Amino acid sequence: MTSSQAHSPGDPVAIYLRISSDRTGDGEGVARQLVDCERLAKQRGLNVIKVIRENDVSAYNGKRRKGFEVLKLMIEEGKIMGVVAYDSDRIYRAVSDLEALLKIIEEHAVTGFTMYSVTAGKIDFNTPQGRMTARLFATVAQYEVDHKAQRQVSAHEAIFARGGWSGGRLPLGYQLGERVGEIEPDPVSAPVIQHIAAEMITGRMTITAATKYLRENTRHKFTKPVALKGALRGPTLYGLREYIPAKVRRKNEKAKTPIKVPGTLKKAAWEPILDTDDRAKLMIILKEIPRGRPLSRSLLAGLMQCGLCGTLMGYSKTTYKCNFSTGGCAKISVSTTGVEKHVMAEVNKFLAVHSSPLNGIQYAGKPPVSAPTRRDVASELTAIAEKRKQYMSLEAEGLFGNDGGVELRRLLKQLKAQEEEINFLVVGEINAEIKAEREAEAHRVWASIAKDQSQEALAMKNQTIRNVTSSIKVMPSAKGTSSGPKFEGSRVKITFGQIVEEEDFVVDQRLVDLNTPSDENFLQMARDNAERHGSKY
Repeated sequence: MTSSQAHSPGDPVAIYLRISSDRTGDGEGVARQLVDCERLAKQRGLNVIKVIRENDVSAYNGKRRKGFEVLKLMIEEGKIMGVVAYDSDRIYRAVSDLEALLKIIEEHAVTGFTMYSVTAGKIDFNTPQGRMTARLFATVAQYEVDHKAQRQVSAHEAIFARGGWSGGRLPLGYQLGERVGEIEPDPVSAPVIQHIAAEMITGRMTITAATKYLRENTRHKFTKPVALKGALRGPTLYGLREYIPAKVRRKNEKAKTPIKVPGTLKKAAWEPILDTDDRAKLMIILKEIPRGRPLSRSLLAGLMQCGLCGTLMGYSKTTYKCNFSTGGCAKISVSTTGVEKHVMAEVNKFLAVHSSPLNGIQYAGKPPVSAPTRRDVASELTAIAEKRKQYMSLEAEGLFGNDGGVELRRLLKQLKAQEEEINFLVVGEINAEIKAEREAEAHRVWASIAKDQSQEALAMKNQTIRNVTSSIKVMPSAKGTSSGPKFEGSRVKITFGQIVEEEDFVVDQRLVDLNTPSDENFLQMARDNAERHGSKY
């Protein structure tokens, strides 16, 4: 809609209120602005038809402001002839926002549109002088924001360099220290988090159960599983600080498909609650089991696979069977009583023979191995990163010749393949450590729960069987039917002790004489790569 009216008292206007950061959440900042704006509107004899509030909303982070969009729409439709604000930078703090308003006024031939501010007076957007004044204010406001942002970047970089805490909400498991700007482990929450990590690594606790335990035993009564999961995967609990430049974060937030941007890790000044080995294991565990499992309805719930199609078999009191409803072939079934007794007997045999869970476990047809030791790879990864930088510098100087781009891509592809190979091996070794710890847990608890028929013991037995096996498959009966008249133990194929696929443990002989990685380098590598390679755990 267009407007050709000249400005006069009584013209309809909107009041626009905004505050960038409301730390208390009570909205007092916009309330104070409203008092001043209403007073100005009354003095000018303006007719306020709408009050637009934007509390705790930045005008400079690139995010869409709903209130600002409402203001633009009202100007477009000719509903208002002016806007009242405490200061011009409440409406626009970037030159681009001002230009968006001026474009609407010009395209829709809105005449007499005026901005009234408590601090800067009246600006007519239809006159050259008014537009120049508005642009000057916008330029100064943008300079102030840029200058402040640069100071904040410098401050955060200095805090990161000394491993300090940058403020804000206290991290899970920590409390304020004696000195300003310091944090330390909370004497109540920290032991609870340590217990949760140990329980999850050994398979005794899911993220849902862990969250419930945290709520019941600490002040964190409203923590959600996703928050606990984030804390266990993040660097803080492990005495590490992560720094991601604000420019990088903003660029990622504006992307159509934002991703987790890896930052730079540094040893923090605060005391860790968990060690870095725990994080590497939990990264894999939390990826593979994103939600908690309910208590098992049966001994082998979630473990039995159809030997023909590989689908997990459903449970009833009389049979485990492959079902169409879950995408299976529906050709295999087996007696519940028979198969449960058989699996219990086989697990008993396995645990009796392998009395030392960290010695002599058979892995996928390989000879017995000792407790797994993680391969040292950080220096090798660092060397690859340095080579990549060298190649990029040489290409920038034109030393690769006319076909420099082709040659550079070939060399970078080689380095990428080397990195993938190293990281693949490391993730396999982390899986081996997880499996070894769960084997040890199976030996510790099996004797006490084997004959216990309670629901809690049933869940523990299910988890223990899960810890010592990699697959339980039911094959067709020898007579070719899905289930013979008698239970046949030979139909049940149990694989014990397999950690990951056999090829994961093929050691490249080129990876030799590697130095011990630092906690920071190893955690950086694990964080960047564990999500690409997981296991069933």
